[in-house]
Amino acid sequence: MPLITEQDSASRLARAIVTDVRLYNETRLLSGEDLTAEIAEARQLYRDHVEPSLYDGFETALAEVLPELQEGANSIGSVTTDIAQDASPPAVLPDGLFRDEPQPTKQPSRGIPVPVLWVLIMVAIAVTWLVTR
Repeated sequence: MPLITEQDSASRLARAIVTDVRLYNETRLLSGEDLTAEIAEARQLYRDHVEPSLYDGFETALAEVLPELQEGANSIGSVTTDIAQDASPPAVLPDGLFRDEPQPTKQPSRGIPVPVLWVLIMVAIAVTWLVTR
């Protein structure tokens, strides 16, 4: 597969990868566990798919999707290797990041219910049999 060369495509890939890290590690993130290995793996995945001139796009996406890292919370993972070692993890996630959205209500079916359809078919078969007899 050829490397991604367009900035927009690289940005979308970076945001998708970082969002996956956040979603799959939400519990660990909230508890303040170290996600450095997951972020390093995500960074490598990104670099495997984009050309070198676009490498900084991952750091931008990391700062957007995981803003806690900007505050120096190294127990969550580091954007760079020079973040302070004594930083504490965030107390909560940013407002609205994982809010519950109302689910769409199921629309009523406009077709004939299956049991009614079966009765109509059986009546049609019976009438046809009686008429052709």
